[in-house]
Amino acid sequence: MTIKFLHTLCCFIIAISVMSCDKNDTGKNKTSVTTTAGDSVNKTKEVKTVQSIGGTYTFGSNPEKEAVGSIMVYPLNSSSALFYLDITRGAPSYNSGQLFGEMNVKDSIGIYDSKADSNDLNCILTFHFSPEQLEITTNPEHKDCGFGNGVNADNKYKLTGKALPEYFINGEGDTIQFKGLTVEKYKHRND
Repeated sequence: MTIKFLHTLCCFIIAISVMSCDKNDTGKNKTSVTTTAGDSVNKTKEVKTVQSIGGTYTFGSNPEKEAVGSIMVYPLNSSSALFYLDITRGAPSYNSGQLFGEMNVKDSIGIYDSKADSNDLNCILTFHFSPEQLEITTNPEHKDCGFGNGVNADNKYKLTGKALPEYFINGEGDTIQFKGLTVEKYKHRND
């Protein structure tokens, strides 16, 4: 092979690589996965799906008239995400509930089981993610999520913020950073 041929081949490969990049892609919310050649496309797609569920979702707008709530979702990897849920029943009691946990995610469905995080609760929540909303349902046989009387998470939450949340303010008024957080670290934050 001549040097001219090798130079032309290298230029061609670089040109193809540049042309295959998405010009509108900022690189945010993406994770690179290196696996065997036959599996890499599926793994990359799965990571992007989990990354795309991140953001802030809300329902209701006026606690004087209805229940209101919000949930922040922070993806950790291709199969799990942290979340912070804050809901209130609304008037007249304004009973509320907050829950921090880690869900397992597969095919745009998240499952939270409190037994993985706490022996005090008996709570299983299912999170159904779609492009612009999240629907949460509580397993009727595992509904002790630690919320106030008459409060439950079941609702359709509209995606109101696509940016990954950096922090949340818990029920005690503490600002908690998502980055580097685990359920265990959250439990022992005041030790």
